[in-house]
Amino acid sequence: MKRLLLIVLMALILPSCSIAQKQGFKFAEKSGQKPEWVGKASMPGYIIVHVDDKATLEEATAEAMTKVRVSMASTIATFVVNNTDLHKETNIKNGIAVTETEFESTTKARVAKMPAIKGVSISKADTYYEVFKNKKSGEKYYQLYVKYPFTQAEIDEMTAIYEKQEEDINNRIYELDMKLNEIETVEQIASSIVALSSLKEELDEIDARVKRIDGIIKLYNAIYGNISIDIVENNPGKIVFNLVYDGKKLKTSQMPKMSSNCAYDIVAKNVGDKVVVTYNSEYCYAQDDNRIDLKYNFGTKNVKKTVYFKLR
Repeated sequence: MKRLLLIVLMALILPSCSIAQKQGFKFAEKSGQKPEWVGKASMPGYIIVHVDDKATLEEATAEAMTKVRVSMASTIATFVVNNTDLHKETNIKNGIAVTETEFESTTKARVAKMPAIKGVSISKADTYYEVFKNKKSGEKYYQLYVKYPFTQAEIDEMTAIYEKQEEDINNRIYELDMKLNEIETVEQIASSIVALSSLKEELDEIDARVKRIDGIIKLYNAIYGNISIDIVENNPGKIVFNLVYDGKKLKTSQMPKMSSNCAYDIVAKNVGDKVVVTYNSEYCYAQDDNRIDLKYNFGTKNVKKTVYFKLR
């Protein structure tokens, strides 16, 4: 009877052991006394993760820290999603209203970039590991358990940081959108496009704001193609013009490229919101079409103007 009971017990024990360790490997060492939290799925105020089957402790540690970061991001994302409806979208698909949940994955990606999560360190955690070895092959692997502190106060603080970051991004997008109507210099166009591109890099690809940013960038680039050269004075030896967009004068620190079929010593300088061009027409003849070609390179667009001038 005792022998039968022993066989039954062994049958129950062996399957559970096979889950804990690979075939051919046996327990070899441990980092210390096994803590009571090892094997638990969770504990209030902590994140508990388990990494198995890693050849080195360094590999196990790296994966454990990744799991901790993912858990933090998921916790904060879930908290944010459950407490706001601002970013949920309902679309009609096949005649049925469907609520999209992409905001949660977007939030996770955004939260994962937070400095506090990037700064997760094994030095802040309680750890315990076990080593299993294969005597025949000499191979070994690690099982690592990590208990990382993550209190409700930290969740609240990081959620507030996330929401502040989101508010800042939304405000910056709005401000750059509004500046489309406040362009005073050509350089503002380029700097706004750079700022928008930088904002775009902070967002996940599925973030709805990416499309909005792309749309605003497109509008800024369109300005380049709609800038024109407006001649306000054309007298012998002197041409004065404005750069104009949508009826408004634009300034630029860039000087135009200038060429002529006969004039020389062509010089341009900014005077207020105007550009003054002076030239020498000594070798020009009245019977010719005397001209100066003006050209700017703005973004991917060329703004050009041919100005015909008289000698007297």
